[in-house]
Amino acid sequence: MVQPGYPPGRQDFVAAFPHGLTYAFRMSRVLVVDDAPDTSEPLQRFLAKSGYEVRCVANGREAMEAVLNDLPDVVVLDLLMPVMDGSTFLEVIRSYLRLQRTPVIVLTALADGPLIKRARAAKVSAILLKTKATYEDIKRAIEAALQPPHTMIAGSYPAGIQPL
Repeated sequence: MVQPGYPPGRQDFVAAFPHGLTYAFRMSRVLVVDDAPDTSEPLQRFLAKSGYEVRCVANGREAMEAVLNDLPDVVVLDLLMPVMDGSTFLEVIRSYLRLQRTPVIVLTALADGPLIKRARAAKVSAILLKTKATYEDIKRAIEAALQPPHTMIAGSYPAGIQPL
């Protein structure tokens, strides 16, 4: 039996992909903000092999230019950097309406302190310690941050990810 409206027409197809096919099937863009190339470069290679489009910058000022020119889907951010530190970057991007919901994952050597408190106040998606997080932990945090809010179930955070 043929259902009404089957096969789907062009109008149904367009409604299923309101932002277009290019948007629906593009790689997720990750901005890695870290002044240490020994952290950012291997992470960039790992994430690129995992199917992400990755851009690396070395400080908060470069990150501001990057997010204003080409909004990433998620930001992986170090807190201790020259020029503009990570928590100042967070405060600035949260002041822009179009950037307020951009997921940010903090990847830092700091376990606690005022910068961590400022990051939590800026509503980051996760805080991971450089000394403990593996590349797989970072990838899982990115995947969780990219999920629409209604799909996350309480208590379903991947191991090693600290919900805020």
